[in-house]
Amino acid sequence: MIRKYLLPVLAIAGLAFAIWTAVQGAKTQPPARPVSDPPRSPFPKKISGSGIVEAIPAIFPLVPMFPELWPGSLSRWGKE
Repeated sequence: MIRKYLLPVLAIAGLAFAIWTAVQGAKTQPPARPVSDPPRSPFPKKISGSGIVEAIPAIFPLVPMFPELWPGSLSRWGKE
């Protein structure tokens, strides 16, 4: 009885649910409204830009605050 009636009914119900889910997922949603307006510059002249700020091409040594506590090449930098 379960094989003859219940399983086909469950299969048809599962197929109907799958089709309904696919149709609901295919609908396009309207874009959300922004929470606030974009920021505006209070100045009459504006400068804008985007990108990466890079340092000048030089070797910047890392010297400790008290070079006498650190033996080695770092404490001798600038004494040449």
